[in-house]
Amino acid sequence: MFKSLAIVFAVLCSMVLIPSMPTQAASDDRCFAETGFCISGQIRSYWERNGGLPVFGFPTSEFRSMDIEGNPFMAQNFERNRLELHPENKAPYDVLIGRVGALNMTALEQAFYTNPVIFAAEDYDTMALPGGELYKNTPQVAKFFPQTKFFVTSQFGFLQYWQTHGLQLDGKKSISEAESLALFGLPLTQPFTSEDVGNGSYVTQIFERARFEYHPENPEPYKVLLGLLGNEFLTNKATACESDTQDIMCALESDPEFSILVALLKTAGMAGELKGRTPYTIFAPHNGAFQAFTAENNFTVEQLNTDPLLRKLLLAHIMQGKQMQADFTKMEFWTSGDRKISWHFIEVRLLVDNAFVLVADNVVGNGVIHVIHGVIIGKE
Repeated sequence: MFKSLAIVFAVLCSMVLIPSMPTQAASDDRCFAETGFCISGQIRSYWERNGGLPVFGFPTSEFRSMDIEGNPFMAQNFERNRLELHPENKAPYDVLIGRVGALNMTALEQAFYTNPVIFAAEDYDTMALPGGELYKNTPQVAKFFPQTKFFVTSQFGFLQYWQTHGLQLDGKKSISEAESLALFGLPLTQPFTSEDVGNGSYVTQIFERARFEYHPENPEPYKVLLGLLGNEFLTNKATACESDTQDIMCALESDPEFSILVALLKTAGMAGELKGRTPYTIFAPHNGAFQAFTAENNFTVEQLNTDPLLRKLLLAHIMQGKQMQADFTKMEFWTSGDRKISWHFIEVRLLVDNAFVLVADNVVGNGVIHVIHGVIIGKE
């Protein structure tokens, strides 16, 4: 059983350890010294055709596989957004813009936007201009979006910007409503004054894929600018897990050294369990531990794509409850299914099964993470 389990797990590790290849220099690359990244192929074509630098900003990552709202897609991050490749769609919808406005707002609604009024739906029948004329009777200065129940108005130039910018979907020079919607998405807030835009205070309005900012100090046509949502989304995604109120999966996902473990947990359908309120302790092998383990066993990926032993093996790394390293002086072993996992101390270092604990007692909101250099197998 021990040998077969080790073989099975080694094969799975060999699957997830195939590295994503870096972007190769090619004749159609367009590179930017400002960030050190290049764009090419469909991403470059889309970027250049639909607004370029003012709309998307500089690239801030390589074109690579990313977990996007729970699904893997090839994508590239930019200062103001993210471009995603969707081969399941027909052109021109095979490249889509990420919903970083919506995702940013979801993550920061309580911590960042302290004024709940901006999320209150606007009444189509009563919203009026300062002079009393109803918005609904002045379509030239106010457009209502029934899907989210917010207006976009000309008060700060947001409506004009929305109507004069959009993706090129039909090849015509004029911008249609569908093309504006494809670029920016629906409005998600009322206009509001934000103290957190760059180094100043500006009127802003958040859309699914963008944030409009009103900069009165700028000359036309630069009074309305798009916020650097792409940068902010990546920063917030990374720092959101630094707080001890975050969950185990969030903490693992924020550190690239655990990308293999994260991939395995998702493949086994265990990620949701480590996001919940139930406390767990996890012994987390870093990428180097998996690489060393698989180097000892030469197996193919195909042998383990759907093997039911994956979940059983991963469970050998997880205990219920919050267990600090000092707590293991009071216990001799724990069981996971039909496996027995034992440990002992060598001087002051804890050895769990055959894996040394490198960094102990990383406390997060729903448990404890111990970083280990090895993969736990256990014994029957």
